Amino acid sequence: VTFFVRPAIGGMHELATLKPANPVQAIVVADLAPGGKQSDLKPFYGVGGGLDLNASRHFAVRIGVDVVHVNLFDNLLNGGRNSVRVSVGPAFKFGKNIVQ
Repeated sequence: VTFFVRPAIGGMHELATLKPANPVQAIVVADLAPGGKQSDLKPFYGVGGGLDLNASRHFAVRIGVDVVHVNLFDNLLNGGRNSVRVSVGPAFKFGKNIVQ
């Protein structure tokens, strides 16, 4: 088993399709997002970590968790939000291993 910690930094894109349920909401949606859609792209930052379940010197199963903070739609929403991502998948290792 190999444990790891990593920084998380990048960009997050979101597309919101607004579907008003009544005439009052339709007026608000028409003012906020003409066409019924609005998209945003913002940077995010956070931290992650996990572990590799080593099957051999060059193959492992990686389990990771990342927590990031992003401030999408800051013209409509007050403050940012935190997101959690969990991933499981294969990890292929190339090159020399550290001498033990």
